[in-house]
Amino acid sequence: MNWIATWFSELVYAVRALLRPDLGHHSAGHGRGTASARRVPIRGLGPRHRSAVLGHLLALEPQDRYLRFGYAAQDAQIDNYVAGLDFAHEPICNCQCLRCSRA
Repeated sequence: MNWIATWFSELVYAVRALLRPDLGHHSAGHGRGTASARRVPIRGLGPRHRSAVLGHLLALEPQDRYLRFGYAAQDAQIDNYVAGLDFAHEPICNCQCLRCSRA
Protein backbone atom coordinates (compact mmCIF):
# COMPACT_ATOMS: atom_id res chain seq x y z
CA MET A 1 0.00 0.00 0.00
CA ASN A 2 1.44 3.40 -0.90
CA TRP A 3 1.66 6.24 1.63
CA ILE A 4 -1.48 8.00 0.36
CA ALA A 5 -3.61 4.88 0.75
CA THR A 6 -2.11 4.24 4.19
CA TRP A 7 -2.71 7.85 5.23
CA PHE A 8 -6.29 7.77 3.97
CA SER A 9 -6.96 4.48 5.75
CA GLU A 10 -5.64 5.93 9.02
CA LEU A 11 -7.69 9.09 8.50
CA VAL A 12 -10.88 7.08 8.00
CA TYR A 13 -10.12 5.08 11.15
CA ALA A 14 -9.53 8.28 13.14
CA VAL A 15 -12.69 9.94 11.85
CA ARG A 16 -14.75 6.88 12.70
CA ALA A 17 -13.33 6.99 16.22
CA LEU A 18 -14.25 10.67 16.49
CA LEU A 19 -17.78 10.06 15.29
CA ARG A 20 -18.62 7.37 17.84
CA PRO A 21 -21.42 8.55 20.14
CA ASP A 22 -19.47 7.56 23.29
CA LEU A 23 -16.91 10.36 23.05
CA GLY A 24 -17.28 11.81 26.52
CA HIS A 25 -17.29 15.61 26.26
CA HIS A 26 -17.81 15.55 22.49
CA SER A 27 -21.21 13.93 22.88
CA ALA A 28 -22.30 14.72 26.43
CA GLY A 29 -24.61 17.70 26.40
CA HIS A 30 -24.26 18.21 22.65
CA GLY A 31 -27.36 16.29 21.56
CA ARG A 32 -26.03 12.76 21.95
CA GLY A 33 -26.75 10.65 18.92
CA THR A 34 -27.86 13.47 16.64
CA ALA A 35 -26.20 14.10 13.29
CA SER A 36 -24.94 17.50 14.47
CA ALA A 37 -23.22 15.90 17.48
CA ARG A 38 -21.32 13.54 15.18
CA ARG A 39 -20.30 15.98 12.47
CA VAL A 40 -16.60 16.82 12.68
CA PRO A 41 -15.20 19.13 10.01
CA ILE A 42 -11.86 18.13 8.53
CA ARG A 43 -9.94 20.46 6.28
CA GLY A 44 -6.60 20.30 4.57
CA LEU A 45 -3.96 22.79 5.62
CA GLY A 46 -1.56 24.59 3.32
CA PRO A 47 1.46 26.85 3.53
CA ARG A 48 -0.73 29.81 4.54
CA HIS A 49 -1.56 27.92 7.76
CA ARG A 50 2.10 27.52 8.80
CA SER A 51 1.97 30.28 11.43
CA ALA A 52 -1.26 28.85 12.91
CA VAL A 53 0.30 25.39 13.12
CA LEU A 54 3.36 26.88 14.81
CA GLY A 55 1.21 28.82 17.28
CA HIS A 56 -0.82 25.72 18.09
CA LEU A 57 2.24 23.55 18.70
CA LEU A 58 4.06 26.21 20.74
CA ALA A 59 0.98 26.59 22.94
CA LEU A 60 1.03 22.90 23.92
CA GLU A 61 1.81 22.14 27.55
CA PRO A 62 5.05 20.17 28.14
CA GLN A 63 3.21 16.86 28.65
CA ASP A 64 1.24 17.41 25.43
CA ARG A 65 4.43 18.21 23.53
CA TYR A 66 5.80 14.91 24.77
CA LEU A 67 2.71 13.07 23.56
CA ARG A 68 2.80 14.84 20.18
CA PHE A 69 6.52 14.52 19.41
CA GLY A 70 7.59 11.60 21.57
CA TYR A 71 10.00 13.83 23.49
CA ALA A 72 9.85 17.10 25.40
CA ALA A 73 10.22 19.34 22.34
CA GLN A 74 11.65 22.79 22.96
CA ASP A 75 10.47 25.92 21.12
CA ALA A 76 13.43 25.89 18.70
CA GLN A 77 12.77 22.24 17.81
CA ILE A 78 9.14 23.02 17.11
CA ASP A 79 10.18 26.02 14.98
CA ASN A 80 12.43 23.72 12.93
CA TYR A 81 9.72 21.07 12.64
CA VAL A 82 7.10 23.52 11.34
CA ALA A 83 9.60 25.17 8.99
CA GLY A 84 10.25 21.75 7.46
CA LEU A 85 6.61 20.82 6.85
CA ASP A 86 6.09 20.05 3.17
CA PHE A 87 2.45 20.90 2.58
CA ALA A 88 2.71 19.97 -1.10
CA HIS A 89 3.74 16.35 -0.47
CA GLU A 90 2.52 15.55 3.06
CA PRO A 91 -1.21 15.71 3.74
CA ILE A 92 -1.76 17.80 6.88
CA CYS A 93 -5.31 18.08 8.18
CA ASN A 94 -7.17 19.94 10.88
CA CYS A 95 -10.00 18.25 12.72
CA GLN A 96 -11.97 20.25 15.26
CA CYS A 97 -15.12 19.99 17.32
CA LEU A 98 -16.93 23.20 16.39
CA ARG A 99 -19.07 23.13 19.52
CA CYS A 100 -16.01 22.99 21.79
CA SER A 101 -14.07 25.70 19.94
CA ARG A 102 -16.70 28.43 20.16
CA ALA A 103 -15.71 31.36 22.33
